[in-house]
Amino acid sequence: NLLAENVTYGHSGGKIEGKAEMIKNAVHNENTYRQVGMDRSSIFFEGNTAIVRHVFNAIQNEKGKESPLKLSVLHVWHKKGKEWKLLARQSVKM
Repeated sequence: NLLAENVTYGHSGGKIEGKAEMIKNAVHNENTYRQVGMDRSSIFFEGNTAIVRHVFNAIQNEKGKESPLKLSVLHVWHKKGKEWKLLARQSVKM
């Protein structure tokens, strides 16, 4: 219910997913994360649109290999009626 039907979900590696693919990959993701944190958050509202930025920090375990993960993330949310829906997400490695 949090995703707009036409959501675009962009990964730091350049892959862009639609709603069905994003949900499928999130459910079946075998990577794990620890020491998860978020900082430098900001939210800007313009009418029924919200621009959310933050830095995501974690230790990622991908196929048994741990590595630090630091991403700058941008979300675009749109309010329709009383509900906020994620319209777009993009991240870049820092």
